[in-house]
Amino acid sequence: MITLMILSCVLVVTLGAVSLIMAGIVATRLEQSSIIAYYAAETGIERALWEYKEGSLLIPEASGLIASSTLENNSNYIVNYASSTNNIAFISLGAYNESKRSIQVNFE
Repeated sequence: MITLMILSCVLVVTLGAVSLIMAGIVATRLEQSSIIAYYAAETGIERALWEYKEGSLLIPEASGLIASSTLENNSNYIVNYASSTNNIAFISLGAYNESKRSIQVNFE
């Protein structure tokens, strides 16, 4: 009887430890996806700024999509353009797996 109780306690502790380890693994995977999504968004911003500087970016009269691409690691980005009277804004949304990250750059 005592052996059964000791084994039950060991089993409960082991299952609790496994649960914590699995939660850590899931969190690490989500963090990795989030980082990749961020860098995809940054790539979109860099492309839009470079093309704007070179003069090869066709900016629409109204706000809208100006660039999108899928990268080699299957992440992707979409860059939108918004304008007010004095400011220009590029908004890049990077996505990888379930993670999405956005970067906005404003300038005059």
